[in-house]
Amino acid sequence: MSLESLNRKIENNKFYIFTQRHKRVITIIEGLFVIGLLISIDTYIVKDYFIKKQIADRCGYTTSKYECVCEESFVNDYKALQRGEKLNLSFVDEKDVPLDK
Repeated sequence: MSLESLNRKIENNKFYIFTQRHKRVITIIEGLFVIGLLISIDTYIVKDYFIKKQIADRCGYTTSKYECVCEESFVNDYKALQRGEKLNLSFVDEKDVPLDK
């Protein structure tokens, strides 16, 4: 097969003719799809950032995993550790700790 015969086959293909006739519309649809995809990705990233920021402010986490402890004393201890301060640990009453038998 020569290149001319392949070129004629392509130009006689119905899908090729359709895409060439509606090239402008297809380009606009592709552009809208790409813009929508970029907006959705950006929205996902921004929401993820704000969720992580809220957890860090209200609860505290150490890595990208959501290790959330929402008691104020734990959060204060965690923030003190981040600042490099020593913790004042109080011992837990023995009656609060379940005993394994």
